[in-house]
Amino acid sequence: MQAYSKLTICLFWLLSGLAWQPLAAFHYQRMQAQQQQRQHARIPFLRMASTAERSSLPESSSKTTSTRSPTSVAKYPTQRGSEVDSRKIIATGAGRQHLTAIHVHHVLFASEELALASLHQLRNAEIPFATLATQISACAATRDKAGAIGWISVPSRDSLDANGGVSNEHLDEIFPEEARDRIVQITTKPGDIVLVKSRRGFHLVQVVDVMADVRRMATLK
Repeated sequence: MQAYSKLTICLFWLLSGLAWQPLAAFHYQRMQAQQQQRQHARIPFLRMASTAERSSLPESSSKTTSTRSPTSVAKYPTQRGSEVDSRKIIATGAGRQHLTAIHVHHVLFASEELALASLHQLRNAEIPFATLATQISACAATRDKAGAIGWISVPSRDSLDANGGVSNEHLDEIFPEEARDRIVQITTKPGDIVLVKSRRGFHLVQVVDVMADVRRMATLK
């Protein structure tokens, strides 16, 4: 009887172990699957966090800083179709006397305060000059042309007309003589923007290009 009881107990534990093995294996597989799911879910999160961190860095930190090559000296057209070094014709003193014409755009304002505020925006590159001219210029003749005035002749011994002046009269209604005289006197280079006054109001003038006398430039050291 005692031997029978021991055999019964052994069979019971054996059968219990066999019954629990599939259940234990199921739980083990389920735990592994859950762990893999958590790992896969974490990878996209880490990628997103890394991307967000890189995007929040300053541009100089996220990119390799490149050394800019020296800016080449710009060349500008002349009356004889040649090109000359801009440093020679834009400089003060002797260099400036070789200018024969200046190509300009403008934006016309009724008040000096608005003109100065717009000049500040332009110098800080907050708005392109062409956009400003198209949107708010008071000059109807040039507003649709991004403020383009054209070439202004620079007085010289060879360009004087019979009346002792230069042939800019066609610009009187757009860019009066007092403004033209002032822009010619101011030392500027292509890309500069200056403020001048006329009977029409206040002009923000952008120097687009210059023209020079090549024959005289040949004697300039």
